Formats: sequence, C-alpha cells, structure tokens
Amino acid sequence: MATKTRTVVTALFGKDRRFASDMIGVRELIRDGLGQERIRGVCFYVWDRPHDMSTDDRPGHQLRVNVDESAAWGAINFVEEGEGGGVWDTHNPEPPANVPTVWFDATTPTPFERSAVLPIDAIHDAVAEFCRTGRRPECLQWQGARWF
Repeated sequence: MATKTRTVVTALFGKDRRFASDMIGVRELIRDGLGQERIRGVCFYVWDRPHDMSTDDRPGHQLRVNVDESAAWGAINFVEEGEGGGVWDTHNPEPPANVPTVWFDATTPTPFERSAVLPIDAIHDAVAEFCRTGRRPECLQWQGARWF
C-alpha cells in the first residue's frame, strides 16, 4: 500500500516565510498573497517539506505572483528547473487597452508585459491549482517570460 506524502506550501512575502500543509492554511496564504501589491510579489513553492531558501536544497520550481489589488488584476511568473523546464509568464491573448501595470519587481522597476496581466479571479484559480499540484497551472495560457 502506497503512503501519501504530505505536501507543504511555502509562501515568501519578502523576507517573511510562511508555511501551510492544510487546506485552510493554504487558502490563507493565497488570500494574503493576492491581497495587496508587493514590491517583488509573492513566491510560492510546493514540496514535501518547507522550503528554507537554501541554494543547495530547493524544490526546482517557483511561482511568483503580483497584483494590482485596486484594479483587481495580476500576473504570474513560473520557473521550472531541469529537463523540460523553462520560464513562463501568464498570457492574456486580448489584454484591454486600460490594463494596469503589474510589477514583476518594482525596485528595478520591471513590469510584467501587458499580455501577462489577467483578472484577479484567473490569477487566484491558477495559484490555487499550483498549491494543489506543484506544477505549472493548466487553467490558463502561458507565454515565454522575459524575466526570472
């Protein structure tokens, strides 16, 4: 009989790391991650243990999300290391003319491309899917990324 491995979602809010391994905790991490715009966004990791940011021991993937909460838009950058990996941003094939600037990293300042910005509901669904699967979400479209 196979034993199910527990997964842990790690969310990096700047220098503050938070962890969750149950549905309620994961929902709180997602809510907090999408609740306000952050200078460098929020990075999510899904693994069999908390990700401690060690360079020699890491899960091999990262989902970075940032939002413009006042306009209810956001964007995601996904990095997958190893064979078959790459770097992608969300893709909006028809961004409206008035889509807000969503920052990949506001300190540099580096915005996401307009074509990466999606309504917050789509961003929420994708982050929730990632937290369940640990894989690049399939509920939306992706494009090659400029930044990682």
